[in-house]
Amino acid sequence: MSDPPFEKGNKTKMEGPVCLIENTRFGGLQVNQKALDILSSIRQPVVVVSIVGVYRTGKSYLMNRLAGKTTGFSLGSTIQSETKGIWMWCVPHPRKNDHTLVLLDTEGLGDVEKGDEKNDTWIFALAILLSSTLVYNSMGTIDNQALMSLQNFIRMFFTARKCFVFDQPAKKRNLNKLETLSDAELDADFVKQSSEFCNYIYNDSKEKTIAGREYIEKEYDGKCSENAVQSQTHCAALLQQLWSKLDHESFMRPGGYTVYRIQVDSLIQTYKDTPGKGIKEQKALLEEGFQEKAMMMMQEINKIVSDVRAVVVDLFSCSHDGKGKLHDDDIDEYAPDENE
Repeated sequence: MSDPPFEKGNKTKMEGPVCLIENTRFGGLQVNQKALDILSSIRQPVVVVSIVGVYRTGKSYLMNRLAGKTTGFSLGSTIQSETKGIWMWCVPHPRKNDHTLVLLDTEGLGDVEKGDEKNDTWIFALAILLSSTLVYNSMGTIDNQALMSLQNFIRMFFTARKCFVFDQPAKKRNLNKLETLSDAELDADFVKQSSEFCNYIYNDSKEKTIAGREYIEKEYDGKCSENAVQSQTHCAALLQQLWSKLDHESFMRPGGYTVYRIQVDSLIQTYKDTPGKGIKEQKALLEEGFQEKAMMMMQEINKIVSDVRAVVVDLFSCSHDGKGKLHDDDIDEYAPDENE
């Protein structure tokens, strides 16, 4: 069995980003199992930073710098070949020991070839909900409509806010090859601004947490539901096993119903005395099992007794040429006691 990608104090073995959320061919979104396995293997606090904005605005370049790499997340024209969704890269946190920095890059927003506005909204919302720090990247003036749409989410999830303004990183002819340029070849102001951005993320981004009550209640509800299903299955199997003992008995005989009720009471007591039934052992389940079948059996016996009465009356009338009289006492040994 191979070692997990993450262990406390060890460096990540992720060499590059993997797709976390991707589009399906039916227009929905799905989670990549490989990415889930990586996240599940992390056993230390995580700082989750997501970046959103339209494609080809330098988002991926900033995320690569946060990862301490020049390449990784797709840049420039290569974005056209990538799946629209959210890409994830987990790296050791450069400033906090035993922490993992989870970088989420939203690819393809605003690209009509990869989805519609509703799809963009889904990805946008997921990026907000998944992150502890959200980076909204925009080229030029920030769109007022976007801010109006975001303000409720921002106020709800991000109480601290900071704005960074970046100059053009390089000359226009070099913009499509930023990942190959050294810092010396980039605009000096841009290098300074991007360093300030990275330092802020490293120092001020908090660990991703969820409300304790929400987590505990979710775990509790899940366990209760799981226990209820297991208890229901176990109790139903036990009832079936006990009832099968009655299926092999014959109660269509004088006093049969009395014998039947005695055995039913005995089996019910056996059921109650059997341990490990869980939360579904109560009266309701008994009523669904023994009591329901007991009623069916009683109805069948009453029908048979009624038929027997009719036949005996006919026979008695024929043999006595109508002169005799049949009393109920002559056949009451077949019938169940009314008090039973």
